[in-house]
Amino acid sequence: MKQTIYYADCPAGSGKTHSLHRHIKKLDGHATIATQTNALSHQQSLDLAKIGVDARVISGETVSDYCTKQYVRHCTDERDSVALINQNLIKQLLEAAAYRHLFVDEIFSPVEKIELQEEISASWAFVSNLVSNAVETEFEGILEILSTDDTKEIAEFGASRKSSLKALPHVREFCKWVEDDHRRVFVIGRSHKNFQSNIQPKSVAKKRANRKLTLYAFLQPTVFGPLEHAPTLMGANFSQSKLYLYWNGMVDFVPHPEIKGIQYDDFAHKASQIIARPCSETPLSGRYLHEKIGYKNFCDSVAESFSAEYGSVPHLVALNADQSFDWKLENGKQLSANPMGLNGFMDRYHAIHLATLYPSQEDCEMWEAVANVSKEQLIIAQAYEMMYQFLTRSAVRDGDLECKKSLVFIVLDRQAADYLCDVFGAEKGAEVLPVPALTNYTKPTRKVRSDKKPPLSIDEIRAKAAAKKRDQRAAAKMAKTQIAASA
Repeated sequence: MKQTIYYADCPAGSGKTHSLHRHIKKLDGHATIATQTNALSHQQSLDLAKIGVDARVISGETVSDYCTKQYVRHCTDERDSVALINQNLIKQLLEAAAYRHLFVDEIFSPVEKIELQEEISASWAFVSNLVSNAVETEFEGILEILSTDDTKEIAEFGASRKSSLKALPHVREFCKWVEDDHRRVFVIGRSHKNFQSNIQPKSVAKKRANRKLTLYAFLQPTVFGPLEHAPTLMGANFSQSKLYLYWNGMVDFVPHPEIKGIQYDDFAHKASQIIARPCSETPLSGRYLHEKIGYKNFCDSVAESFSAEYGSVPHLVALNADQSFDWKLENGKQLSANPMGLNGFMDRYHAIHLATLYPSQEDCEMWEAVANVSKEQLIIAQAYEMMYQFLTRSAVRDGDLECKKSLVFIVLDRQAADYLCDVFGAEKGAEVLPVPALTNYTKPTRKVRSDKKPPLSIDEIRAKAAAKKRDQRAAAKMAKTQIAASA
């Protein structure tokens, strides 16, 4: 029998969290709410207090002994106050609260990814040994990394002050994945073979590019196994999420009977005001923007065009998380590319999402093999849904039926704009925002045969070979003469 998991699929800003709080009030406080940030936990505790529900925030961005002990004590004492914890704590703390109702506010990804890239031969050999226990799986072309004595030891003691691995968090994280009973760590077999083969010293110079290995940790629904009550997952467009796409065949997802959006069921009241403008008619990959255009150059160019058309209006903006520069427009509030849960920006009618979130070819191959998810589905779940979450931080979520002010959303390309128009029910076909960095880019002219030196004739080749032999004979004769003279 499959495990049952409730879900609440409500549009962003429709009031599902308020609906959740009213439902929790009926449970006499025996509930845990998992949020994405401590700030959101504190906000919800205040909101619960307003309706007479006692709540306690047990904070911690990462698992710590303090947070664990506090939560265990909270549950052991059977306190009737709601516990608010960070989503990162869920898996480690579930067993302490098997009898409590669990509500996960905002959907988390069931997959984490690490890229191991080693240029130093010694560290390469070390990592290669850690991933050596790889076995075939039920998925064609995919291997699973299994536990070894080394991964167990690193997972348990790698963070110790006496361990040099404390400075290698990605290695420690990978080992924790492998030792986690609720995760399966996968790697593409071809990539694993290439990585391992480069251990041979003769291969180092030739195949240095293959010293990169991408590992995927897929969280299993067994993480919710100890709970007495079916957990509830909450988030907009739930059926498009990575979590749903991966777990759907393993569990029974059931709509929650009481938690619903209480302000609106869709964005029909805002659809006519939404203008989704792409920066390009064709898809813009991260590689193209970084290697051809220059990502900073692209963002600065978008900023100039936006300012020229809309002036100094307040707006939201999302850039790549690894960017090392600031958005150049003063009235732009920079948010994470996936700022779930935030609701303090409903005064902004303009939003610009320029983060390059499209999946890699390796991502697509892994999801196709393990979860039977197509490239198109993965693009929606990984890129477009995150754009949706960002854009719905704006005035589109204010629920104001009277305001008819235009909502302008700038996104990377036409494909993304069309998807978002479908979700919001808006009209497609808005004019492309002119971006000089894109329109003025000229692809370097490819060399043709006429640009190269003409091929040598047979006589020229023979003459060149004969001249080379004469030079060699002359050099040998000179060396012989010098040896004789020195004798």
